[in-house]
Amino acid sequence: TANNPLAFKSFGEVGLLVATLRGKIEKVSGRFDGGDANTVIGNKEERLRGGSIPYHDEIVLRQSSQCLPLIQYKSHLAHDDLMWTYHIELQKLVDNFFNGEVPTELERVHPPEGMVSGGYHSF
Repeated sequence: TANNPLAFKSFGEVGLLVATLRGKIEKVSGRFDGGDANTVIGNKEERLRGGSIPYHDEIVLRQSSQCLPLIQYKSHLAHDDLMWTYHIELQKLVDNFFNGEVPTELERVHPPEGMVSGGYHSF
């Protein structure tokens, strides 16, 4: 998964908005050593460009049971403001039904300055 719907949209025609149960998170800058984390966050752009760009974070859930697909969409139709609106509204539903009505703090992740959403990829 990713922390935004646009950074990797050129990798396929179908996008999914999913709810995730991340559990214990480990952020890695290289190979994952097989620790006890439920979720591993890596970023190849970090190694290539010499700094972490959260826009390109790759979020790996270690069990399929950590992921609940909510919406499927055609990736070429995704645009930043629309996807953010869906994210906000779906998060309200998830918080209401699964999080005991405790709101989740959301952070919008924008592309790096000077980059068009879904633009360059060096993978």
